[in-house]
Amino acid sequence: MKLDQVLIVVPTHGEMEVIRRDFQGPGCKWVLCGVGPAKAALETTTAILRNSPGLVVLAGICGIFSRSRRRLGSLFMAQSETYGDLGRCTVNGIEPIVISGKRLESHFDLMPHISAFSLRPFLKHLDVTIGHMVTVSCTSNSEERPLLGSGTREYICENMEGAAVAQVCTSFGVPFLEIRAGSNFVGDQDLANWQIGPALKKLAQVLGPLLEHVRMV
Repeated sequence: MKLDQVLIVVPTHGEMEVIRRDFQGPGCKWVLCGVGPAKAALETTTAILRNSPGLVVLAGICGIFSRSRRRLGSLFMAQSETYGDLGRCTVNGIEPIVISGKRLESHFDLMPHISAFSLRPFLKHLDVTIGHMVTVSCTSNSEERPLLGSGTREYICENMEGAAVAQVCTSFGVPFLEIRAGSNFVGDQDLANWQIGPALKKLAQVLGPLLEHVRMV
């Protein structure tokens, strides 16, 4: 794949600054998508229409669920993305919304893209964990917060853009990969405990080799 056809989407200026500063890899196009599903969907759509990429890669930080048994700074790639709070709140948790007998689209399988680029052994070598990610509009103050789909899959990390970018890429038929670095644990809202800088530095160091691998496929 030609690397000028790869679009790297990053949520915030702070993330973009660190990743690009420490990134050592081939040239590509960079897009600031903003925080939250709506902004991320808008900016990604605009970027795809302008650039016609062959691949979109979303890179940034995330909150880690303790069940993943990974430490702060660990790297993750999404095998799926789900809108965790897009549904109907009930006493039993969050249920999917059904309109005219059809569920709202909320879950996106990304394993076909991981397989298409032969990434499993490559990611294992780089110590990147593949697993289910969940996208929320409001970060969780507890791991016990009900989330759509939590009864059928174990989420490894939480973010605020992934499902939206996945949905846009699915609509356009553009391959999509999402790689994140764990800066904090889900539920910990004390920023003094977060390790944003070191997490992003590690992400930047892996992103270059990832794109080099994609170029060879």
